[in-house]
Amino acid sequence: MAADYVTVPVMINFNFTPNLREGFASRGISAGYLYSSRQKTISGLYGKHKTFDDFDLNPWRFPGLQKRSWALLFFTVHGDKKYVQ
Repeated sequence: MAADYVTVPVMINFNFTPNLREGFASRGISAGYLYSSRQKTISGLYGKHKTFDDFDLNPWRFPGLQKRSWALLFFTVHGDKKYVQ
């Protein structure tokens, strides 16, 4: 199964050392809208069959986003807790 979302992220950046290029953190949220979902099955009897449906997926999703950096190390965390209807 594949689901395609149009996504718009909104991030807030915090720069702990403005004169140096190290140490920042970003937090935000992303809003996405489902515009396409599909499933492909292949069997010996029917061959390849594609189904286009919403499959009871929620049309909206709001995952949280985090990004942190210390010196040259980057850490990124994306989270999809639960879709909001």
